[in-house]
Amino acid sequence: MLEDDDGGGSEGGGGGGGRAQASGGSPEKSDEENLLCITETDEKEKENENERESERERDRESEREREREREREREREEVEESDREERDRERERDRDRERERDRDQPMSTPEGNTESALEKEKSGTSGCRLRGVGSRSSITIAGPVKQPPIHHRPSKPCCFCWCCCCTCSWYVFI
Repeated sequence: MLEDDDGGGSEGGGGGGGRAQASGGSPEKSDEENLLCITETDEKEKENENERESERERDRESEREREREREREREREEVEESDREERDRERERDRDRERERDRDQPMSTPEGNTESALEKEKSGTSGCRLRGVGSRSSITIAGPVKQPPIHHRPSKPCCFCWCCCCTCSWYVFI
């Protein structure tokens, strides 16, 4: 019996081993399933991480684009400001040239003599004179004469007087 026990024991041991393998087949499948699940989980995590990284990259790119747009807007504003300043300077230069031209231009008499207003006052010939009447003859101006703005000063005398253009409303004359 001992032999049977030993043999049986060895068979049983072998059988037990066989059973372990038979029942162990199920844990081996579990390990494979677990390995597959782990692999799938790792793949999903990598995909999720890739998606998150792609989204972060899109966010960074969007921020860079917004920054570029802000920079373009700043440059546009600087150019507009520079253009405005240049136009203002050009207008001021034009005004200065106009003032200088008006300052340098003497007033003319109907007789063709050019005298400055100061010279006319000194010589007593200032005031409106009719064309064809003697050079010292003068007519009376109805009311005080106002000084016209620079752009109203004539470059040539008009048909009535030396002090204004016929269409100028700054002077009242008879």
